[in-house]
Amino acid sequence: VGGLRFYDRAEIKDLISYLRVITNVHDNFSLKRIINKPKRGLGKATIDKIELSSIEAGKSMFEFISTMSDSELEGLVRKKSAGELRDFVAEVLELRRVSEEAIYRFIDLLEERFKIKETLKGLPDEAEKVANVDEFYGLFRDYVKQNPEASLAEFLNDITLQSEQDQVEGESIYIMSIHASKGLEFEHLFVIGMEEGFLPLIGDGSDLEEERRLGYVAITRAKSNLTLSNVNSRFYKGRRTDLQKSRFINEAGLCEGSLILEKNTSYKKGDLVRHKIFGAGRVEGVSKAGREFKLSINFGGNKRDILASFVEKL
Repeated sequence: VGGLRFYDRAEIKDLISYLRVITNVHDNFSLKRIINKPKRGLGKATIDKIELSSIEAGKSMFEFISTMSDSELEGLVRKKSAGELRDFVAEVLELRRVSEEAIYRFIDLLEERFKIKETLKGLPDEAEKVANVDEFYGLFRDYVKQNPEASLAEFLNDITLQSEQDQVEGESIYIMSIHASKGLEFEHLFVIGMEEGFLPLIGDGSDLEEERRLGYVAITRAKSNLTLSNVNSRFYKGRRTDLQKSRFINEAGLCEGSLILEKNTSYKKGDLVRHKIFGAGRVEGVSKAGREFKLSINFGGNKRDILASFVEKL
């Protein structure tokens, strides 16, 4: 709900097009999508000219480019682009050979030769797009691990079937991102992936307070039943990774013995506190108010100034 299906994303369509061309070099539709990705100095008019010339010659675009002499190719495109097209043809044929002889090496070689992730640098949502490419690579590695004798064509058939299953409608479970769930409520709610590194995301560009707010949004979508789940390990980006339970489960007091309530009059920025009405929050500032201390507290995005005697330290 509220998002593109995985296989409908532009960067995933590009990857699938690469795989289709490597499997079938005569696939003009897929070739046109990736012939200038990464950029090889080919504009739409030039690609259309190559396609028209190949039709007149009675050949597929790939076959047409492969059989042209250097002078003929340079008559259609600039000299630099002609050289890059020659390299492109050679790389596709090499990857085709690898996919037939050592498929377990294929996906690493694809990234090494065509540098798909580098083409995404500077684009809007770069980190998300790169993560999607990594996820696709992980899917491929997992497939090869489970089916060591499978071919590239069989992998493509498998993901085509998966994509078609996305169209199934009727009585179903609704799956969505936390962002897409804002403003909605459900009788029975499941929040999955409550692990460090997933919720919250940890790393460059991540904001722990924003992650905490999202965690609060997620669990407050439930009307009757709430289930939070985490795993001890996950097959992620093609590798098995050990994971720790999300700190948010502890902070919410859902693990026995995970929280210790303390009577404390000394507070500092970053302390976790609990208020009987607003629930758990994090101290963002401390100031003197007569004999008391006034705390500026963030309750999952709801900021309040409250006297220290009205909260308990966690």
